[in-house]
Amino acid sequence: MHTNALIFFASTILLSAVHNAKCSRSENQCVDYYQTGNDFDLKTLAGVRWYVVYLWPPSARTRAACEAINFNVLSRQETEATFSDCRGERPDGAVIHATYHNTAGKLTSVTYYGEEEVKSLFRGCDRIYKYIFLQINENYVLGINCSSMGRGILLAKFLPTREQVDATVRDIEIMKGRDGSPDCNLP
Repeated sequence: MHTNALIFFASTILLSAVHNAKCSRSENQCVDYYQTGNDFDLKTLAGVRWYVVYLWPPSARTRAACEAINFNVLSRQETEATFSDCRGERPDGAVIHATYHNTAGKLTSVTYYGEEEVKSLFRGCDRIYKYIFLQINENYVLGINCSSMGRGILLAKFLPTREQVDATVRDIEIMKGRDGSPDCNLP
């Protein structure tokens, strides 16, 4: 009995280590592929209501209306409160808090931080992901979650038409050849 439990425990640890190594490797490959050498200032997102207008890969369902994400810069006190339970995780520079409704309609909050090009997306002390923002033009920002196999999200400062989104997507060189779709019914 003890031998079986020991084998199960050892197998679980080994599988976990292999999974973590694969995730880390794919995360690093994603970062290497998408990073441009241009740091993105997170404060660019603050104070603007950004609309989620396009996703890579395509969403299984299209929302009836485009979801807006609200970004706010956290104060030093808010930042300390957000990270108070985390050992050693104390971000420098701008810390941005984002709120939005997920596809199930639940209000969701995440935090982004980092001065370098590769940011951290913080969902909890044990859930910190690598994220890259790319400024496409003055009206669009592309977000890429490298901890989620390079899932992409196109944000717009205004609610564009389908034609405007299609034209913008066609011009995003690094996303060419990837399947994507609008996240919502665009006018």
